Amino acid sequence: MLLEWKYRKDIVEIAKRLYQAGYIRGADGNLSIRLSDEKILITPSRAAKGFMQPEDMVIVNLEGQLLKGNLRPSAETAFHLTAYKERPDISSVIHAHPPMAVAFTVAQMDIPLGVLPELEVLFPGGVPVVPYETPGTQALAEKISPVIREHDIAVFANHGTIAVGEDVFDAWMKTEHLEACMEILFLAESLGGSHKLPKEKLVELEEIRRRVLEAKTRRR
Repeated sequence: MLLEWKYRKDIVEIAKRLYQAGYIRGADGNLSIRLSDEKILITPSRAAKGFMQPEDMVIVNLEGQLLKGNLRPSAETAFHLTAYKERPDISSVIHAHPPMAVAFTVAQMDIPLGVLPELEVLFPGGVPVVPYETPGTQALAEKISPVIREHDIAVFANHGTIAVGEDVFDAWMKTEHLEACMEILFLAESLGGSHKLPKEKLVELEEIRRRVLEAKTRRR
């Protein structure tokens, strides 16, 4: 019970950070943490994420059935459950609406590779864009299934992002890093376009990537 309460407070903290950063607005977005093999703690539907309290979260099983709580689970519960089923190594899922990442997909622009060291190091294999599907549907959950097996973050076209991690702080950090990169890329495009790093420098980043990905995410 103490651990569950800690996780509830962690979700509240990260939700407020996302709200303050402008990555979720109003009732946008949803966050979850795996409590056990069969129980998922998730934000409720239509909750203003910047003003949630620990007691607002609900618990569902891997079929999406409500186990604990007085509110309705997030409308996006289905793709959270898909991520947990596909990735037994993760403990948290965050869905946000960072403006720059989404704007690139609305404009049907690819997220360029070989341009920013941060993208190369933190997101090996790039950041995939999941073709548009209606939010809150099982069809969207099915589309994320093959993508999330190989990637820790992806962008839903015209919609938002999904990030997974070893805990909610890890998933939040990936969301923050991606949007920071997208802001730089947006500015570069407005100044005439991005240019790729030299091939030999990209090779050097591979060793840095190995060291970074081996290090545990620090909360503070």
